[in-house]
Amino acid sequence: MINTILVLGTMGLVAGIALAFASKYFHVEKDEKIEAVKELLPGANCGACGYAGCAALAKAVCSGEVQVSMCAALKEDEIRNISSLLGQTVTESARKKAYMKCVGGTNCQNRYEYFGPEDCICMSQYDGGVKSCSYGCVGGGSCLRACPFDAIIINEQKIAEIVYDKCTGCGVCVSECPKNLIFLSGEKDVYVACNSLEKGGVQKQFCNTGCIGCKKCEKACEYGAIQVNNFLAYIDYNKCVKCLKCIEVCPCDVIKF
Repeated sequence: MINTILVLGTMGLVAGIALAFASKYFHVEKDEKIEAVKELLPGANCGACGYAGCAALAKAVCSGEVQVSMCAALKEDEIRNISSLLGQTVTESARKKAYMKCVGGTNCQNRYEYFGPEDCICMSQYDGGVKSCSYGCVGGGSCLRACPFDAIIINEQKIAEIVYDKCTGCGVCVSECPKNLIFLSGEKDVYVACNSLEKGGVQKQFCNTGCIGCKKCEKACEYGAIQVNNFLAYIDYNKCVKCLKCIEVCPCDVIKF
């Protein structure tokens, strides 16, 4: 019994000494500046900046490799504060938001009843999804679960909706959507909330909120900023001046601001 206690005690002592030596030998000094920047970053580790997480971005910012404005989640005053801490010049960046190219939801007929997992990829794999419009949102909520800023909800129409006050434009939701319905653009942009390439007559049979390709928006725009191709309106943001005339003439209320 005593021998066992001595053996275990000796082993514990040796292990403790080894750990103490290892912690001192392999100790890495933390850069206080990097730690300070990391504390000021949102900590979402969304990866939208192209780095593995906020710690990696903080290191890159402090080394001068990139500017702190690479972080989509930071507000302008937060960018200024971090830049001031590092003695860097603030470069204004064009902030972006996520936009949803579908407002169908319950306005669009279902073709069958779905009982599988609430996952957009699973829901889309069977014949393009439950919706009669094969281009529309299936409402599985994959984008909602992927968003690190709680900026997406599934609304009463059973469709994904962007909460613009929370959206940082990180783009995580864009890659999650199997229907390619979410895109990034400038803040307060005009956009077409439809992705269907069906002819107007066909579209109207199962969805009363989709673009019918009538070209009224195209004719109303004095700047040539909106064109209809394959029965769907597209906006050229290099030309758009946000006059909103396209919204006024759209018979389907599918152009949003």
